[in-house]
Amino acid sequence: MTKQIDVLAIDDDKFIQKVIIKSLKSDAMNVRTASDGESGIEEALNKKPDIILLDVEMPGINGYETCDRLRNIESIKDVPIVFLSSRSSLRERMQGYEVGADDYLVKPFEKEYLNARINILVKYHSERKELREQYELAHENALTAMTGASELAVAMRFLEKSLTYHSINDLAQGLFECTEQFSLDCCAMISEKDSPMWYSSENSPISPLEKELIEMCDKEARFLDFGNRTIINYPCVSLLVKNMPLNDMDRYGRIKDLLPIVLSAVNSKTNTIRTEQALTEQSENLLTSFKKIRNSLFYLGSTIEPKALPL
Repeated sequence: MTKQIDVLAIDDDKFIQKVIIKSLKSDAMNVRTASDGESGIEEALNKKPDIILLDVEMPGINGYETCDRLRNIESIKDVPIVFLSSRSSLRERMQGYEVGADDYLVKPFEKEYLNARINILVKYHSERKELREQYELAHENALTAMTGASELAVAMRFLEKSLTYHSINDLAQGLFECTEQFSLDCCAMISEKDSPMWYSSENSPISPLEKELIEMCDKEARFLDFGNRTIINYPCVSLLVKNMPLNDMDRYGRIKDLLPIVLSAVNSKTNTIRTEQALTEQSENLLTSFKKIRNSLFYLGSTIEPKALPL
């Protein structure tokens, strides 16, 4: 039997509490409620929920402060948190992501939409936990192999190797091999024929809020810094770095100098791969057309009977 999802809704609005209970309570989900941040934290400590729905504006400590405190409690810091707010600007989403939220939903919301987002996040959290264990083992082995490589040498090695990539997937894998040597946790969006392709340095699912932040940010701005996160934009690629080294400003400066070099190469190579793919597709279409013409001419020639010669 599938385990029932335990949802903790922290919201001071009794009407919203009733809406959430009515929308979610079923054989698959159980809903608990709390009316402020302090009681919500206490409720989460009494019994660890599978997911927390958190209102932004509440009496006492607000939703952002509550989320920050939840993320600093060891026993519950990994519980997925979804902000519920009537505000929908990029700034609010950034603030929610900065304090550790996994998603951000705007009120009012449809019942089906809320259910879908909760199921996605619960699945995402489960996959992330499993893959993180695998990643940590692989990362530990990789760090041993990378000992002694300077940051500049890593970047230059990527520039040289980028010339050999012939697909966007290989290029993305090479990018994250580079950022992992910088000990950076990243995710990226690479535009492929006007449709985004998403990649993560941990090969784990990218949270919905991370995708929204990358898609909504001003693409004209090269850098967008918030907390220890930085989004770096190029026409064909946007990279979200989730753990910029604010405690080491010298290394922070070097990273911000090196990443544009690396991403500029990714951007240029993406354009090259697009051109190569377009030329290959064009060549294949021309070859197909020539084959059709040849077959048509052969068929036409075989149907023409030679005229009888006069005696």
